Amino acid sequence: MIKLDVGYNDVKRFWEQNQISPKVVKIGSNYHVLAIIDNLALECIVEIKYPKSAEQIDIDANVLQIANKVNTVDVATSLEKNDKDLKAATLRAVTDSETGIAVVEFVAPGTPGAENEGRYIMGAEAFFKEAHAEDRVTKIEVVDVYDLLGYGAGTVIKSYHDDEMPEENQGWYIGVDQYNGLIGPHASYIDVKPLGGYAFLPAGFAMRITAVKDPSSKSSVFYVNLLQGRYSP
Repeated sequence: MIKLDVGYNDVKRFWEQNQISPKVVKIGSNYHVLAIIDNLALECIVEIKYPKSAEQIDIDANVLQIANKVNTVDVATSLEKNDKDLKAATLRAVTDSETGIAVVEFVAPGTPGAENEGRYIMGAEAFFKEAHAEDRVTKIEVVDVYDLLGYGAGTVIKSYHDDEMPEENQGWYIGVDQYNGLIGPHASYIDVKPLGGYAFLPAGFAMRITAVKDPSSKSSVFYVNLLQGRYSP
């Protein structure tokens, strides 16, 4: 799930536009307010203080009455809904000849902030033109490239590699398979699918994939195939 930390008005607009019940949890001296749809959650924190802020007044007077209810309007899961068109996309990057690093970036099309605008990422496969044993994808990140959230262009919103592991253990090895018949000698690939079937990438945000080539052969081309869906009711 992608969780975005935004302002109170953004969270409120999101639950009103999508006609869902917000989640409000009181923790210590703060209200944690969330609006959740499928794999996307918007959250803000409102301090409980006196005199009350405009946000706290609204929560106490209006929001608590409608919060924390079961959303029963649509009981179908994302995989069951017939509301997405299949969209295929490709990415490529030439490795840096000194570091062996290649970076590809995919910005989800659509109008930022608009309802259901973006892409449902169903999976991806990645490979180098020539494969070697130490080839690996090191990072998969969601990036705010246009400063849509106001935290600075290039801010990493979420990572899909295990960034709590030591750096040398993050990501996946691509591996070598001399029998699969791809482009180069002993070419191989990795096939990654998100948990739950889809990972939603809101319009204007980017998925950035970083790969590094085996030290014995730093010059190559990195390829990625993306399988994704576009909302189409």
